[in-house]
Amino acid sequence: MEIWVDEEEFKAIKRNREKGLTLLNDEEKFKLYLLSLKFKFLREKLNKLEKRLADITESYAKLKNFERRAVKDKEFLMEIRQELSLENSNLRRTLKDEGNVQKEQVYKGNN
Repeated sequence: MEIWVDEEEFKAIKRNREKGLTLLNDEEKFKLYLLSLKFKFLREKLNKLEKRLADITESYAKLKNFERRAVKDKEFLMEIRQELSLENSNLRRTLKDEGNVQKEQVYKGNN
């Protein structure tokens, strides 16, 4: 079994070598110490995971908000497109009617 400790903890272990040797000789204290290190490690990992979950939750909320805005924008643009299409049809009809009137005037003028 390997135990990984950071540099600060390693220096503390070196300073307290005698205490550490006593700890190693007392099996029950040693087990408790290892267990406390394991819990410390697990707490740190849990904190990192909770922070990551919070970040992901925030990103997901932003994404859903963006999606809602995109749908509303698309609906708005489709309405504008429909209005422009109707206006374009009306303009074509008007121009066609004006073109027919001008043709009739030219035709009547030639006779």
